[in-house]
Amino acid sequence: MMKKRNVIFIAVGILWHMPGYAASFDCKKASSYAELTICSTPSLSSLDDKLNALYRKALTEKADQATMIKKSQLLWLKSIRNKATTVSQLDSAYKGRINDLVAVLGVLSEQKTAESAAPSVRQVNPASPPAPTNLQQAVQDDGGVPPSFPSHTDPVTKVCKVSMQYGRGFKDKYLSGKKNDPYTIKVTDSGDSFVIHFDQNYGLGDMDSGEISALGQEYLNIKKESDGSTSYYTRPANAKFSSYRLKSTSNNETQLQVILYACNVAAAS
Repeated sequence: MMKKRNVIFIAVGILWHMPGYAASFDCKKASSYAELTICSTPSLSSLDDKLNALYRKALTEKADQATMIKKSQLLWLKSIRNKATTVSQLDSAYKGRINDLVAVLGVLSEQKTAESAAPSVRQVNPASPPAPTNLQQAVQDDGGVPPSFPSHTDPVTKVCKVSMQYGRGFKDKYLSGKKNDPYTIKVTDSGDSFVIHFDQNYGLGDMDSGEISALGQEYLNIKKESDGSTSYYTRPANAKFSSYRLKSTSNNETQLQVILYACNVAAAS
């Protein structure tokens, strides 16, 4: 009986010291695991404050894209944040969404921040070509020129260098027994969409971005794949180097992240 009372007192103590609010909702009305955990965890409350400020800024500064920003926020709340079951998953969910909003505002996140936010493990293979030391340069915006969304054009096939990163335990799924990552990958770019062509030996079929929309300095598409995972396709606009990015997630875990850079038009075969 004494043990039960202690547990009750501890629970009441947590609620008593819980902040009265988080930036995006009233903690007194919190009911879900995500909301209760955010209210009782200072680091998550801080991330919620930061995210809410960025979200409001994006709605103000990108008023013409407000509907899309609101939809993507609701999708994130429903499909990612509210499905988190641990503090670590919530932390990762918030950092990922913060990076998305930073991109919407036209500011590229630091590569190190993006990598630390994603629950992924880089697989090092001595036999593979070394990854580029300055991927940030490959996606740097060209002089701050506003993006001009291209209409559909005749498809152009490009050959890109590639850096592949895998979530824990996912490398075998994608490489299908091959020891080395691909060094180059072909992309078919049609202006308002693009297709990444993975060799069948890598366990992946063609990945089609579908129709993408202009957000900030990048083009972005969020797509539900046939295996239940979610893919985030991005392509920087007006970049000095033709480049593309694909991030595939499932249950708040990064399965695969592909950065294609230094893309050039493929020679006619």
